[in-house]
Amino acid sequence: MIAPSFCYIYCSLCTFFRKMALPILLISKTVFSGCAMRCEGVLGKTTLLDDMNPCSAKNNIKNEVQYLSRKIFIVLFSFFFVSTLFLGVLITYSSMSIVKVSKPHLNDIHIDVQSNVKYHEFYIQDIFPKNDFYAIKSPVALIDEDYNYDSEGYIVYEHPNGKKYYSPYLLTQQTIKYLGSYNLTQDRLYLEKAKEYTDKLFELAEKKDNKMHFPHHYIFELHGLPSEKLDPVWYSIYAQGQALSVFSRMYQTTGDKKYLAWANQTFNGLDLDHDPRKNTTLSYLDLEGHLWFGYYPKKQNHKSTSALIRAVVGFYDYYQINQTKSASFMLNASITTFYEQIELYRVEGDISIEDLKHKNQDIGRHRLNILALKYLYRITNEVYFNDMANAFYSDYNFKKEKNSMYHLERYIRKEWLE
Repeated sequence: MIAPSFCYIYCSLCTFFRKMALPILLISKTVFSGCAMRCEGVLGKTTLLDDMNPCSAKNNIKNEVQYLSRKIFIVLFSFFFVSTLFLGVLITYSSMSIVKVSKPHLNDIHIDVQSNVKYHEFYIQDIFPKNDFYAIKSPVALIDEDYNYDSEGYIVYEHPNGKKYYSPYLLTQQTIKYLGSYNLTQDRLYLEKAKEYTDKLFELAEKKDNKMHFPHHYIFELHGLPSEKLDPVWYSIYAQGQALSVFSRMYQTTGDKKYLAWANQTFNGLDLDHDPRKNTTLSYLDLEGHLWFGYYPKKQNHKSTSALIRAVVGFYDYYQINQTKSASFMLNASITTFYEQIELYRVEGDISIEDLKHKNQDIGRHRLNILALKYLYRITNEVYFNDMANAFYSDYNFKKEKNSMYHLERYIRKEWLE
């Protein structure tokens, strides 16, 4: 990847010399020609030697002018050539200088006896609201014209088949935005809207055995691939993780214990029952004992970072209101997976991948990888996460995407890159 600063210097010098070289030559030629003409006028009035000697002073002046003009051209061309060569070397060197990150080994890795899950006990810290994974810079509109709504004002997903469905993912996402807007403005309209959405989410949820899950009742093709079609009813860690964040944050904001009860049931729905035959099983283990969470139960082998971070944030939010051993274990186990596996997602000098099955490269998901790593650094203070976030950021020149809706620099929070 070519460093943007070197490209900018190189292009600027090229433009300067292209525009200035010809005018400098013309000016120098005009000046020396004028000098020659004045000398010719003076010498024409002097001796007879001018007519007799072919190497007269007058001819010498003309030859000198031509010589100086050629010399100026050679000097300018040589300077341009040398500077171009030098910058080319710098650019080549910068393109070869990939950021290398060394991963400190976690010494005290534990294996849970009952579940065989690998985990490390991180030092979990509180974070400022601006460093929250779902943080927003400004309040959102109560009704966003970019989305569809039902007659009661709840956001709905318009399927390609023309029908509209409630999407647990969209409902939880919108609720988090309302809560974020309330925290920014203290406008109770946002809080009331968040309460309405939270109640709607609970109404749509499936409750059984003190567990809560959030069904999707429409067909969905993962990554737009027919081979990855999700048939209803299906469940997703996106909705489950965000719902855990919603209920936990609502309890923190209001103190209403019904939200604590709902958060407990949602957390129970993320248990370590890894039976893939069950339609609601969202967690699974790899051969090394890492804990993963799937898009939905029958697509568990993706190992997706965007899916895993939803679980991490949900567990972190839940841990803030219920610091039990089980909450701590799930949080630490999912962070451990990130710590030990994130290097597999890096593509040096290019966009990172989002899941290990399809190895799809997408600027929006690359942005999420960076934000996830920055978030993990904030809540654990593990420098490795910050180093990897900076390495991911340096791997891709986002300025090439000025016309892209995913242009990273429009979205990423500057304070996260410090």
